Amino acid sequence: MRRLYVGLTGLGALVLLVSLGGPWWSVSLEGGAVVPVPGFASSPLASSLLGVAAAAFGLSLLLRGVWRRVVSLVQVLAVGAAAYAVAGLASRPELAALSEIASLTGVAGAGALDVVVSTEPMALLWVGVLGLVAAAGSGLIGVAMPDKPGTSDRYQRSSGTADPKDSIATWDHLSEGSDPTTR
Repeated sequence: MRRLYVGLTGLGALVLLVSLGGPWWSVSLEGGAVVPVPGFASSPLASSLLGVAAAAFGLSLLLRGVWRRVVSLVQVLAVGAAAYAVAGLASRPELAALSEIASLTGVAGAGALDVVVSTEPMALLWVGVLGLVAAAGSGLIGVAMPDKPGTSDRYQRSSGTADPKDSIATWDHLSEGSDPTTR
């Protein structure tokens, strides 16, 4: 399960890194110009929250027990909040491209939105959504994943009830005929 956890997080991070640099939306203007809105520019809050999720994943690899579960839950919440921030912008992606629209048309502020004809989602938006789903799924696996069992001490492998500090019980265990060198 740990391999699935790490693999799914790696897949989500790789997909997000690939998609964040590319255009998520295309904004068409009245003059025929097309302004691409890249993923990292679409929501600075989402980018910051994805950084928090990546830090939480790294910390979850170092922790065990309830703390690992808490940090994995922080990862899930950060990815969910980033997805919410992106979804909030999905209705008006041209807001993320106001400065580019102003530089192309010379109209700044709210008037720049009047020259927008249409907005269309690009394929990399859906790739980014897939990355968000993978990152959130890996966090959920991290919350539910059992801890890795501790390694056993080679001297404690026998199922005997003898206390190692009790030398008489240890000799009695050896007197039963068991070979201490076998595993």
